[in-house]
Amino acid sequence: MESLDYDAWVAVRAIGEAATRSKTAAPRDLIAYLKSPGFELAAFKGRKLTFRDWDGQLRQPILIGTAKLPVSVSPQPGFLHQVTELDTLGFDKPEKDNATRKEPYPCLSASPETFGHTGFTGTCVWVDPKYDLIFIFLSNRVNPVEGNPKLSNLSIRGRIQETVYQAMGVDEGKVPEKTSRKKKRKK
Repeated sequence: MESLDYDAWVAVRAIGEAATRSKTAAPRDLIAYLKSPGFELAAFKGRKLTFRDWDGQLRQPILIGTAKLPVSVSPQPGFLHQVTELDTLGFDKPEKDNATRKEPYPCLSASPETFGHTGFTGTCVWVDPKYDLIFIFLSNRVNPVEGNPKLSNLSIRGRIQETVYQAMGVDEGKVPEKTSRKKKRKK
């Protein structure tokens, strides 16, 4: 089976399962059900797969290996996530209880529309469409040693990102106007 064959099989199976379980063929209802927490698809060796509600990406394991043998199956052990360990692969969302958390993720002022990714070395990219903000933090958490906990223990990424929001006036209830990236032509 080629990857395109598997993709087609999963797509047809997901739609069939959604239609059967929700007892509807209406496209909007099927999409809503596919992205709901109640939908699970048995499609990868007993692992239940789901779709992310924010971007529609199928959460599934990734085989890592050579042309002749598999080396590992990601997600790798030890990388936890708020919804499912399969979310360690791809984009992330802020925690739903960010306003009341001791340590909000990625930061307190991030809107619910925010999405991004934090990598193994601590580098992160977060996009907040509500505030027209792209936050990129480059780091090397594994220097001088792989187990270096300072970046997380000091909440450096979140604190810097929150400072950016405060500088924009978000913490004061001011919602900055989105800026147009188009240049006006002179006549």
